[in-house]
Amino acid sequence: MTKKTQNFFNKIHMKRSGEYRKLIDSHRWRKLRRSYMLRHPLCEVCLDKHNRTRPATEVHHKKPIEDVMGNMPLMESLAYDEGNLISVCRECHVQLHIELKSMSKEANLKRKNGLTAAFVQKFFSSS
Repeated sequence: MTKKTQNFFNKIHMKRSGEYRKLIDSHRWRKLRRSYMLRHPLCEVCLDKHNRTRPATEVHHKKPIEDVMGNMPLMESLAYDEGNLISVCRECHVQLHIELKSMSKEANLKRKNGLTAAFVQKFFSSS
């Protein structure tokens, strides 16, 4: 992995919201992550796409939690759903985020629009 790619990945993780950090720093997440990694110790992307064996060092959410930013129940649902997880090595994790463009301008705009809609719903709906 190049230094430029590593810096990009570090920057996107530093900009995550407080809600996201709360989920990822929770005891529940650490326990789920540890359990998942014990059952899936090899990088699933390397095995499936590259026909190679590498140890997994991280767990990736297939459907990004950021997609539902501002809706804590949905964020929790995505964060703690084992069906939404995949064990990966660092290199594959970076590549997945690049491919998903989870931090692209378009994705950020979509998240911001979602946050605005959630705010309007919460504070201005007539229900």
